[in-house]
Amino acid sequence: RTGRSGAVCAAGSGKYSASGTARNIAQIPQNQHRLIRVNKKELLKELEKLGMRPGRGLGQNFLMDNNLLDWIVRRSAPGCGEHILEVGPGFGALTGKLLESGAQVTAIEYDHRLADYLREKYKNTSLRLIEADACKVDYSELFPAGVKFRAIANLPYSISSIFIAGMLELENGPDYMLFM
Repeated sequence: RTGRSGAVCAAGSGKYSASGTARNIAQIPQNQHRLIRVNKKELLKELEKLGMRPGRGLGQNFLMDNNLLDWIVRRSAPGCGEHILEVGPGFGALTGKLLESGAQVTAIEYDHRLADYLREKYKNTSLRLIEADACKVDYSELFPAGVKFRAIANLPYSISSIFIAGMLELENGPDYMLFM
C-alpha cells in the first residue's frame, strides 16, 4: 500500500483510524525499539537512569495514561507517510505509536538527556529528532511550502500558549492540531 507521501506501507495488523476501525500500518520490527507502556514505577526508573526529575521550569509532563495515549492516536489517525510534528516527546510513548502508523515523525525535544535517550531508542527508525527550543524553531525549514503536516503532541505546559500561537501564525501551518 502507498501512503499520502508516496511511502510504501506494509499491510499488517493495522490499528488506528478516526472511526476506530482497523487499517494497515507500517510495521517496525520489535527489536528496533522498545515501546514503554508507561506506568509510574517504570517512568521513575527511566528518570533515575538519566539522573533527572521532571522539571517544572521546562513544563515537563510525561504521558503515563495508556488509555489517553491510545485515544490520541485513534483520534488523530496518523497515516502512512504523513508528516507529523511532535513537540516534547519525552520518553517517546506517543512517538512510538506515531512511528508504528507509518507516519514521518519530526520530534522536537529541548532536554538534551531526553534527546539522547530518544536517539538511542529510535536509532533504527525514520524519526527525525530535532534538539531545540520548539518556540524558536524555523518551521518553514522543517516543512517548506507545499509540505503538509499535522501537529500531534503532549505539549510541555510551559510552552503551550506561545507554541500554539506560533503555529497559528505560520504561513504553512499544520492542517490539524491535537495537543494535550
